[in-house]
Amino acid sequence: MQDTFSIEAPVVAALLSGDGRAGEIIAALRTEDFSEGINQAIFSFAVKLFSEGSPVNATTVANEIARKNPEESAESLTGYISGLSALVPKDAAYYVQALKENNLLRDYREAGQALQRAGSITEAEKIVQDINGLTAQSTGQSSFTALQAALDFADRLEKRRTTPTDFIRWGMPKLDENLYVQPGDFVVIGGRPSAGKTLLAVQFALLMAQRRKVGFVSLETSKEKITERALSHLSGVPLWKIKNPKSLTDRDTENLTRAADAFSKLDLEIVDKDNRTVQQIRALALNRRWQVTFVDYLQKLTGDGRSVYERVSDVSQSLQALAQMSGICVIALAQLSRAGSQTGPDESPTLESFRESGQIEQDADLAMLLYLDNPRNKAGDRVLKIAKNKEGSLFRTKLAFDGERQTLQQTIFSED
Repeated sequence: MQDTFSIEAPVVAALLSGDGRAGEIIAALRTEDFSEGINQAIFSFAVKLFSEGSPVNATTVANEIARKNPEESAESLTGYISGLSALVPKDAAYYVQALKENNLLRDYREAGQALQRAGSITEAEKIVQDINGLTAQSTGQSSFTALQAALDFADRLEKRRTTPTDFIRWGMPKLDENLYVQPGDFVVIGGRPSAGKTLLAVQFALLMAQRRKVGFVSLETSKEKITERALSHLSGVPLWKIKNPKSLTDRDTENLTRAADAFSKLDLEIVDKDNRTVQQIRALALNRRWQVTFVDYLQKLTGDGRSVYERVSDVSQSLQALAQMSGICVIALAQLSRAGSQTGPDESPTLESFRESGQIEQDADLAMLLYLDNPRNKAGDRVLKIAKNKEGSLFRTKLAFDGERQTLQQTIFSED
């Protein structure tokens, strides 16, 4: 077992370095994972600052501890934190994992010593059960009895009666009434090239960012183009006029000014180009405290594996894990096979249409498929098909497509 302090100190140093790793470290550890009192205090106050949306670094944490505990020796604390700056590791994840494994090994040894001291079979069996619990904890397993599940359900039901669950809203009545998406869910929006999936994702993001902190990671479209599409949608000014500002009327300019003001107040961050792995997106999402993360698009991310199928499958599983483990709603766009490859030229896509991997349909909690109502009319209506919905029904709804103003709107006559 490694020396505890030699493992804890680099972890705390990375936490306070201010280099964007605080979110990942906080998500991976608990206060009780630290054995040194000063490290427990530092981590606890770092978690508090992070949850409040405040920056986490050596200065903010030291100030917060000093403010809450004026009787503590400020000089001693400052000296300790200052000394950590020389211990910041390049690979913080290594030390985080080492700390968790060190703690687990310590717990195993303590349980083994207790087993040696056991005075009866009953006492020994209880210790063995505790050891099995440690093993389950180390592999991320958890269990509870049917009685516990029933009591938990009754508690949730009572809370929903008084405080309705804040499900993700989509801005379309059919979707808002039938989809029960929450933080921690993995949603996939599939579409063939030029079906309008990026347009739809931007429209969803603009709505969600009115109430939640949203990140939009674009691997295909620049942030400048995303912004122009967003302003066209919000202002109702045709995109071609924004591209050719000499065409703008005074009314257009007024509408764009109001739209830009509304856009600037949204809790939305757009990131493009450089984030090619799920690990990079995870770090961004945690450190930026995103509640909803859009990824455009899934097959553009880099994953592990020799074949394209293996790489795309790895990306899909990793995005699902990101959603489940972080409590972030992840909404990933995905390419579908072109018409005629797995469906006929006039047939609607299915879950089997996801390009390069069937793993996508397995991982998604909700799968939307967007396609042209009439494949021969690219400017015509779209159909949004809910092809997988773990928490509700399957249906289709027709969307009026306005490419000029970057808008998709549910039509009055929607399909079931």
